[in-house]
Amino acid sequence: MWVYYVLIPLFSAFIGWITNVVAIKMTFFPLEFVGLKPYLGWQGIIPAKAPKMARVAVDTITAKALDIDVVISRVDPHAMAEEVRPRFQPLLSDILTEVMEETVPTLWEAMPQRVKDEIVARLQAEMPSLIADVIAEIKRNIGEFLDIRKIFIERLVQNKALLNKIFQQCGAAEFKFIERSGFHFGFLFGILQMLVWMAFPAWWILPLAGFAVGYVTNWLAIKMIFEPLEPTKFGPITWQGLFLRRQKEVSKEYSQLVAWEILNSERLLQEIVQGPGKPRLEKIIQRHVARAVDASLGLVKPVVQLAVGTQEYREARAQVSARIIADLPRLVRILHKYTDDVLDLQGTLYRRMIALPSFEFENFLRPVFKEDELKLILVGGALGLAIGAVQLLLFFSS
Repeated sequence: MWVYYVLIPLFSAFIGWITNVVAIKMTFFPLEFVGLKPYLGWQGIIPAKAPKMARVAVDTITAKALDIDVVISRVDPHAMAEEVRPRFQPLLSDILTEVMEETVPTLWEAMPQRVKDEIVARLQAEMPSLIADVIAEIKRNIGEFLDIRKIFIERLVQNKALLNKIFQQCGAAEFKFIERSGFHFGFLFGILQMLVWMAFPAWWILPLAGFAVGYVTNWLAIKMIFEPLEPTKFGPITWQGLFLRRQKEVSKEYSQLVAWEILNSERLLQEIVQGPGKPRLEKIIQRHVARAVDASLGLVKPVVQLAVGTQEYREARAQVSARIIADLPRLVRILHKYTDDVLDLQGTLYRRMIALPSFEFENFLRPVFKEDELKLILVGGALGLAIGAVQLLLFFSS
């Protein structure tokens, strides 16, 4: 019946649409392997290769859009010291008092309150320079304390949903185009398929055409997203890859996700305080705290040393440092807003990304498709083949 022939373009459009939809879903889901390892089953291409995808993403950022040394240079040690001063000054006073009461209780008790107050006041006065000096030393050796690549990769490998989110949000318009274009391209191919079937109704035409539609629509959609790199005229039409035309919009989305979800101040400061550079940080703090304590004791220092002994005095200073170090995770919380504002990672990334040439900018999304691109296209072809066979059985089996 003629109606069956009319349905061929519609089936072809459905094949183009559904194969593209499935290909996109298979790119991202499931997050973990489902099936019998190693061959029977599936895991989303991006989650399955999370370490590699994360490395590609961070290498692209650090190579093209973010120089951590330049960003860290914006930190003002004295301004940062002022941020923590209201919390740190009373903490330092309490720590000094507690340590003195534990190490030289008799001497501390015998001291006039005026002298004790002067010692505490001098220590508080030393506090801004103490903090500023510690921060300045960290800045000079930032590579020992802050590994951006490590933070980035660990965050995305541990949170595959976030890795998906980055590519899904930045490529939302492109993925939607892939879905819709599958329908439109499939319909056009279906018209050609219908004419071929009418002239030459061999049983293998519909399954083969289904494979071709699934394969070609996936391939064509991906090509149209990234090619051509620069605006190019095709007769009266000017065309540029869809992703590349949205450079400003994608840059805004990408920079926001990276600054909020991955390289925010909480993670950066946590890496400095509790990361591999922690032993070095502790030594820096101990050195500067020792200087501050000595300065705060002033003329009383020889008396205290004589009363407890040189070694015990050094241990008491070390206790002051140890208690400050123990309180660091709470202290750095005060610095989150200041750090986010002064580093301006979101703004920095955005400005650098929109200034990139097209051939470099495409690398922010292209890895999604480069990774097993042929596999996705073949999946589309296989699904198209199956649907074409179903079409043959339903309408033309007689």
